[in-house]
Amino acid sequence: MEVDEAREVLERLKKESIPTETQTTTQESGLEISEIKVSDDYYDRGCDVVEAWNAEQVAEAKRRIAASRPLFPGAHAP
Repeated sequence: MEVDEAREVLERLKKESIPTETQTTTQESGLEISEIKVSDDYYDRGCDVVEAWNAEQVAEAKRRIAASRPLFPGAHAP
């Protein structure tokens, strides 16, 4: 997940009053990995928020792909 995407997920969790903890570690390669953690009490709600966000991302990607396709098979954009 990109940094901006993680921020958006964190904002959505905060909006739903779901407390989070973020832990960032740096691998030997220099790649930083962040984990978003919620307590067991909020786990199911947190999953619902993340799943809804993911479904929106998938739907948006499909819309972008569909918008880039020609209207007629074999047609090419000018």
